[in-house]
Amino acid sequence: MSKKNLRIHFVCRGNSFRSRLAEAYLNSKKISSIKATSSGICADENLDGPITWYGLRIIKNENLIRLMSNYWKKTAKKIIAENDLIIFMTKRHYNFCKNFLNGKKFEIWDIDDIENVDNLTHADNKIIKSSENIYKKIKKEVDNLVLRNKWL
Repeated sequence: MSKKNLRIHFVCRGNSFRSRLAEAYLNSKKISSIKATSSGICADENLDGPITWYGLRIIKNENLIRLMSNYWKKTAKKIIAENDLIIFMTKRHYNFCKNFLNGKKFEIWDIDDIENVDNLTHADNKIIKSSENIYKKIKKEVDNLVLRNKWL
């Protein structure tokens, strides 16, 4: 991997929450040799727009809007090939892409998405709390990634 232009790519399901937050947060570190991007294995099913409302809430509150991509991307072989390190939010995302890796460095984080929110009482408050907890996990993983890698 080149120290000058290391490309780190985050993969989740829809590219409308977790991977976009990870992308924006890593880019906020302003490490000149790093460019973070993101995609989702089912992003083409994202009919609700480019980012979830709870993701947008966090991105605005953290002042990260300018650091994320403006639209979702579907994970594809070409995207994987263009990046140096691939980070999957869960093993499910890795399983979708494992045939694309061709020796690429990768990590699998254990950061689940918000599930079954339609059946929750006071759903908005629970979604906000859950999304904030997920973002804390993403920040911790990104911070650990930066700390444990000399090339950053």
